[in-house]
Amino acid sequence: MTDGYTSATVLTGIIKHLNPSANIKYLFSYNKEHGLTFEMLSKFSKEEVDIVFIPDASMNCSDAIQIKRNFPEINIVSIDHHTVEQEYLDKETGLWVTAQEADELVKKDPNRIKVDCYTNYCTWVNDCDGQYPNSTLSGVGVVRKFGEAYCEQYGIDDKWLDDYLDLISLGIIADSMDVRNPETRWYVLAGLKEESFKNEFLNELQDKMADEIHFGRTITNVGWVLAPRINGVVRYGTEKEQEDLFRAMIGEKETVIYQPRRKKASDPKPEPEEHTLQWEMARVANNVKSRQDTQVRKFMEQIVKKIDEEELNKNSILFVDCTSLVDKKSVTGLVANKLTSKFCKPVVLLRETSKNEFGGSCRGYDKGPVKNLMEFLSEAGISAHGHSNAAGVTVKKDKLEEAIEKCNQMLPLEDCTTVFPVDWEIPANEMQNNYVREVAENYRIWGNTVPTPTFAISNLRINASQITAYGDTKSFIRFQHNGVTYIKKYCPASDYDNMTLRDRKTFGVNKKNLKLNLICQFQLEVWENKTYPEVKILNYDVVEDNGEEFEFAEKTKTTSSKVTNSKADKNIKSKLAKVDLEEEVNWDEIDKPKKKKVIIDDDDFVF
Repeated sequence: MTDGYTSATVLTGIIKHLNPSANIKYLFSYNKEHGLTFEMLSKFSKEEVDIVFIPDASMNCSDAIQIKRNFPEINIVSIDHHTVEQEYLDKETGLWVTAQEADELVKKDPNRIKVDCYTNYCTWVNDCDGQYPNSTLSGVGVVRKFGEAYCEQYGIDDKWLDDYLDLISLGIIADSMDVRNPETRWYVLAGLKEESFKNEFLNELQDKMADEIHFGRTITNVGWVLAPRINGVVRYGTEKEQEDLFRAMIGEKETVIYQPRRKKASDPKPEPEEHTLQWEMARVANNVKSRQDTQVRKFMEQIVKKIDEEELNKNSILFVDCTSLVDKKSVTGLVANKLTSKFCKPVVLLRETSKNEFGGSCRGYDKGPVKNLMEFLSEAGISAHGHSNAAGVTVKKDKLEEAIEKCNQMLPLEDCTTVFPVDWEIPANEMQNNYVREVAENYRIWGNTVPTPTFAISNLRINASQITAYGDTKSFIRFQHNGVTYIKKYCPASDYDNMTLRDRKTFGVNKKNLKLNLICQFQLEVWENKTYPEVKILNYDVVEDNGEEFEFAEKTKTTSSKVTNSKADKNIKSKLAKVDLEEEVNWDEIDKPKKKKVIIDDDDFVF
């Protein structure tokens, strides 16, 4: 979502720079369709359009064929990073079928299927074409390379392209691309430098979210604070809000009148304020995200109830038909993400798209055994398109049960384990504040595929009375041990009682002696303009202290370690192993990559 908007914004800037008088029209995919459709383009006459760009997307073969047939003189350019996939036309029925259906039909008649691809009907620029050496750029990164190649082709200086580094960084981070690649990482880090902050809307959004961005723009802050606000508008905003967001991002000028609310009902009505479109859309983006979060919580409650009632968790991949529950298909991916965390397994959320078919979203579980959910589902007979662990899916209704059973055969439920790789194990009595601060102060390095280091803290002995919970629902747990502060945030209401082993037999002050093993990360907390190191608890095991050592379970022969996926037993020993990095890389010292060419052979693309 964010990558699509940044791709279109940067492409707009490129076109306007090269041809200021260009008449640009925009087509919005309000219902989250991926790419160009014939229906979209049919709103224009043949004379109105010279060239069509599809940034961060492509089109289906059926649409590509219709467009080529009805607009034969129009040049279409897809600038994308998604894997190019073949499509299969049943020549007898004239219908497009899945790869699995095509295989079955070919067995009966080898000549019945025509294999086709949208790339046969347009010019396509894609970093996954097998020629370009870096396939980790997102859509906006490929747009940048397209701009570089165009300038090189026609002898134009391309220094001005650096004015869009903040947007390029945002798009790459938001699309969770692999930032270990030196070229991709250079674009990300260069765009996070203050001198690259050129986009007015992004600057306003950062100011709006200042309370959640204590250390400026980092990979983590952009990915968890800024990008979700943009995604929220694209997924859940009205059509006008989506259009206004894009107008704000491309720099359109407009004065907006904002009426502030009264702080108290008895206060006089505040005077109206004048603001820029960029300020207004930063405010709207935050409000839409709150609106979206409220609806997602509602959907989650309903879906979890359905899962429990229908015992859907008995399958190794969690399939849920949420047609009657989720009223916006644009939030299925977000809900699926939350379900993977709750149930510790991959999730496929389905909605009825026709009388015979389901569509929906799938999300992988990064701590489970399935490393590429899209390939896994394809083997089970489900069509999936997108990223390896975040994709759209389609499946025939009469094939769904068969596909679920195939998934269960490929991945038996007993093999569904949760893996917690850690970088180091530290006995709790050896922990020091300076260790925490030293790691936490490198916060600018971590993010996406360079994850924040994770630690196993073992044998932490503490009395339950020293562990405190605060917040209206006891959603924050905090304690100190050996001078180090530990905190667990946004906990369910039961977490405090679980951690302190408080039960119905415990009256008054809980004075049980406890031993904990913790999975943690080190972070900095800001309070009254001062920073403090603290240990963020991700997971924990706890037993009552009887004087014996409470050790992590024996390491297995594999380099990864496992925690059995059971919600019932809170005292399972975590099988954790130290994982050393294969190679040391100084991520802060990445030079700007040398130009890598995207070849444009067709002179028709001169602006």
